[in-house]
Amino acid sequence: MGSAWLRAVSPCLVMAGCSFNPPGGNPIIDGPPGEGSGNENTGTCFGTGPHLTICPPTLPGQPFEVTNATSLDTDATAQCTFFRTGDAGVPDLCVRAATTIHITAPLEASGDHPLVLLATGDITIDATGSVDVSSNGDVDHGAGANNTTLCMGSFASGTGSSSQNGGGGGAGGSFLTAGGAGGSGDGTNNAGGSPGQSVVAPPDYLRGGCQGGEGGRGAAGGGNGGAGGGAVYLVAGGAITINGVINASGQGAGGGQQSRGGGGGAGSGGMIVIFATSALDTTGARLLANGGGGGEGATGGTDGGGGENPDPADPTNDANGGSGLNDGGNGGDGAVNGNSGAAGTNGSGSGANSGGGGGGGGGGGYIHVLSSQPLTGAVASPPPS
Repeated sequence: MGSAWLRAVSPCLVMAGCSFNPPGGNPIIDGPPGEGSGNENTGTCFGTGPHLTICPPTLPGQPFEVTNATSLDTDATAQCTFFRTGDAGVPDLCVRAATTIHITAPLEASGDHPLVLLATGDITIDATGSVDVSSNGDVDHGAGANNTTLCMGSFASGTGSSSQNGGGGGAGGSFLTAGGAGGSGDGTNNAGGSPGQSVVAPPDYLRGGCQGGEGGRGAAGGGNGGAGGGAVYLVAGGAITINGVINASGQGAGGGQQSRGGGGGAGSGGMIVIFATSALDTTGARLLANGGGGGEGATGGTDGGGGENPDPADPTNDANGGSGLNDGGNGGDGAVNGNSGAAGTNGSGSGANSGGGGGGGGGGGYIHVLSSQPLTGAVASPPPS
């Protein structure tokens, strides 16, 4: 059917879901059971390209409004309007479809499936609203992060080597740019992990970022690797207005455990895609798909500090690696502005004062305006394409 922005055939009507407040927690999306693959060319289609054209099996009949802090599980059938089945090697997508989408409060999405927010009309994210598919520690991982196929083999970031004299730091996760290498433990004696391969070209499908490697063990455990950032696709049959935040960043890694564990490698940034059939207004928007900060190596008596998560309030400022100990290696800073993640530094090799190596910073993600409008008035990192 080609790459048209909007193609109309015979639509049907289906109810979009609403939200409710369970006792003691954020609202959880309660929608209709998922149906169809979203690949069928039997209805109106939105977007463009072989993997980013979304064709709802039936058209939604109600708006989706986020007025309170809300959580969405992209693996839950009841919380996705339907799942869009991917081709071989391409992730399946959780599609939340509505007539219009209006977000005035935080919306956080987690799970193995990347998230698609599809409106047949307009999408609006107010200054008080946000879409968060990052891996920030509040969730196991952001929507679509740490894909078990895309983040394995040559794309997997390595674990630091283990030694009671000082474990090596884990490498930062890679995606569009590479994560940083882990620093060695005990001077140069125990190697840090090597980062996974970054992608050869930006993907034409929706996917999340990759996790960092674990820190090598000392006398106890190494630092945990940070999860990669998730992925979100905003696609509208009308206009898109973003005055708030979209965050698809990777997670800062854990510091090494005493005695002398290596710091973990941080997660890479994920992916943000935008397709507006008509106008795109991004005045005041903040978009980020940055890498997290690597964890600091531990000393003989003190745990290493954890790396920072990227700050949605300041997308062009890198997430710092853990630091502050005299003998543990510093964690590398996370990727920002299209750069790679920084390497962790080596732990001390001074005998009784030896330390674990620092973990590498996470690599950068990908921001893509599929409909080719500029992000006028927005602050975005990495730079959009």
